[in-house]
Amino acid sequence: MRKRNIAILMLLAGGLFFTSVSSQDFSKTTIGKNYNGLKNADRDNKTNRADDDFDEQIKSIVKLFSSLVGSGFVNTASLHNIAGVDVGLRGVITAIPDEFKSIVPDDIKRKYGVTDPLTGEKTVPLPFLHASLGLPANFEIMAKFITFKVADEPDGNVTLLGGALKYGILQGNAAVPAITLLGGYQTIIVPDEYAFGNVSTYSLKGYVSKGFVIATVYAGGGIEHTRLKIDIPGLITRNYDVTYPSGTVGLTITPFPLVKVNADYNFGELKNIAVGVGISIR
Repeated sequence: MRKRNIAILMLLAGGLFFTSVSSQDFSKTTIGKNYNGLKNADRDNKTNRADDDFDEQIKSIVKLFSSLVGSGFVNTASLHNIAGVDVGLRGVITAIPDEFKSIVPDDIKRKYGVTDPLTGEKTVPLPFLHASLGLPANFEIMAKFITFKVADEPDGNVTLLGGALKYGILQGNAAVPAITLLGGYQTIIVPDEYAFGNVSTYSLKGYVSKGFVIATVYAGGGIEHTRLKIDIPGLITRNYDVTYPSGTVGLTITPFPLVKVNADYNFGELKNIAVGVGISIR
């Protein structure tokens, strides 16, 4: 049973590389059409909600990116020894809540051609490669990378570049858990056809873990602060800054020497599952 569960986790992690997204539309054309449609609805109905509805649409995208890039940082709070390494594949699958798909009332959508950016999508995946290196003085550095398609429109991949510095408050032993603080920065480089520029995220998190014979239980939480800028020439230029809190609980298994397989559940305004497999030399 244990070997079967491990195999399932490894397949999930690998399968994320071949998962495509079918419904998101982040193009300047569609986002601009949404803005114009909401403004027209305001004019016709003598309301004043277009800016608020548009802001909520864009914030749903910001929170999605916060959930995706803010997960999968760790599989334990215990740090590597000096020059210890960890390399592998991790992936995050974020569920899109119903309220993110129906920000604008249906009658406005039908009459004015407005589309919520996350309408029609149940989940959004983001796989990435990772590597960690142990440093002196209870520090560890981590890097993330992937180029991956996250939207149906416009065509083209986004590229995730990022890293984190971890500091071990406690390394942990048979009597006490390991406790680690983490500060990270990530950027998502997007195609020029997107309605917004590159997305930047700062992370501040803390984790605790307790190791057993072949398994480690870990948990933690913190915040992501994500920024993006909507820039549609001749129509709208606006900056967005969103602080996104979340928590994590997870389990790492060592099925074979040096091999780590993990899965965690991340909960915030959006929920996601992260899975990973890698080689770890501590």
